[in-house]
Amino acid sequence: MKKNSPVAFFLKLFLFTGILILLSLLVFNKIQGNIYFTEIISGYLASLILFLLGFISVNWSFKKPLKTFMSIVIGGILVRFVIISILIFIILRYTELSVVYFIMSFVFFYIIYQFFEFRFINANTVKGSK
Repeated sequence: MKKNSPVAFFLKLFLFTGILILLSLLVFNKIQGNIYFTEIISGYLASLILFLLGFISVNWSFKKPLKTFMSIVIGGILVRFVIISILIFIILRYTELSVVYFIMSFVFFYIIYQFFEFRFINANTVKGSK
């Protein structure tokens, strides 16, 4: 695998966030017990799925013209925002999950994923062009 290959990048990121989710679960288990296990795992999985959707689309768009690349990046942000809104609505309306812990877990891992996605995009673009 190349240094900046998408597969290597994703495997490293998945390993890193996997360790973080295990540590989070251990800390919350010690403090609260297993009471928020489902919310934390759900937030992590939701952020992982949204990251995958965005990462795949951005990685695919690297080979496209700049206008298409930017449309996919901006459109992906909007689509992810709509999916997040729908997901939170469904959790509020149709489940008994504690939304606060779900959102905390989701935001924490989503910020981590976005940070690394931006780093990946920067590492794979040529200065002065896309």
